[in-house]
Amino acid sequence: MSISAKYTSSGAILVVIGGVETTIPVDLSNHDYAALIDAGVDIADYEQPTLDQIRASTSIDRAAFCNGLADAGVITDAEAIAAARGEWPSSFAGFLDYLNATQSRDAQITWASCVTVQRNHEFVITLAWWTNLSDEQVDALFGIKI
Repeated sequence: MSISAKYTSSGAILVVIGGVETTIPVDLSNHDYAALIDAGVDIADYEQPTLDQIRASTSIDRAAFCNGLADAGVITDAEAIAAARGEWPSSFAGFLDYLNATQSRDAQITWASCVTVQRNHEFVITLAWWTNLSDEQVDALFGIKI
């Protein structure tokens, strides 16, 4: 059976045994930690994720995204409220003109049905370009601090 282990950002140890993940605190009185040490398992150092990895794994709920767009002045408060309900913001109508018919339909359906918004989703990247938001401004919208 394959066992791998690495330290996490909190100092605990993430252990994967046969594809199953578990977190073990670094505490000699913890039976699992003691067994890991006794077995001589090599515990890899914690590696800070890259900005690209952070962006790829970050998402926020639609409400936070709508509030962030309103706070950034991209949409009005009224549009943010409507967008949080799944409606397409009227100020984004011009955005749809940049898309072909299929892309426009897909963007609107995806928006209406989403619960979370992923930082690196093509919609977010294209919207950022269309509204002239920098990568740093989009990162801030998603709570990513560089």
